[in-house]
Amino acid sequence: MTTTYQRLLNVLQRHLSRPNAEATLNRALRECEIPRALLSERELGRVVPRLEQVVSLFIGPEKQRLLQEALDGLAGARCSADTLEIPVHVEEDISHARMTALAFAGDSGARSLTAQKVATIVSELARNIVSYTSGGTIAIGIVDSVPQKIRIHASDAGPGIHNVEEVLSGRYRSRTGLGKGLLGVKKLANHFAIKSDPNGTRIDALVSL
Repeated sequence: MTTTYQRLLNVLQRHLSRPNAEATLNRALRECEIPRALLSERELGRVVPRLEQVVSLFIGPEKQRLLQEALDGLAGARCSADTLEIPVHVEEDISHARMTALAFAGDSGARSLTAQKVATIVSELARNIVSYTSGGTIAIGIVDSVPQKIRIHASDAGPGIHNVEEVLSGRYRSRTGLGKGLLGVKKLANHFAIKSDPNGTRIDALVSL
């Protein structure tokens, strides 16, 4: 079972060496007076802001932003039990995912514009899964935070995206349209985090209600 400490360490290691990641996390825990053995999801709201301050000493603004989005997503990733999982494999699944997301957002109390935003994010992520992988899953749930948020998590077992930073910067141009959907999702979401490697891509997007 992955501990909260290991989850935080995994996020930090995407942007820092393992020694620096461990030193940063341990420093934040000391300053928050939280023993490593007692670290749980309940303390993430205290630890994450301190981590973001400490990390700024090691990396530049762009990486800071990406790391902050990943940490914020982790801190807000406690979803309610009412999480929908939508399998995505073929073209027809895209419209189904969109309509499911629209209904879920509406039932969760989202305003029309917010519900449309959630539906568009889900649609773009589903289209990417269908277009570039053999299939995947999109999960939608409510995050217990203030304000409440809708969390959208997309995962696939595709080949991964080797130039994530270039794609998200808007500089990448592709004849197939690769990257436009992700860039759109990033702009629509309040928080956005992505991890992509040869084993697949995992994306978390949070939209405030």
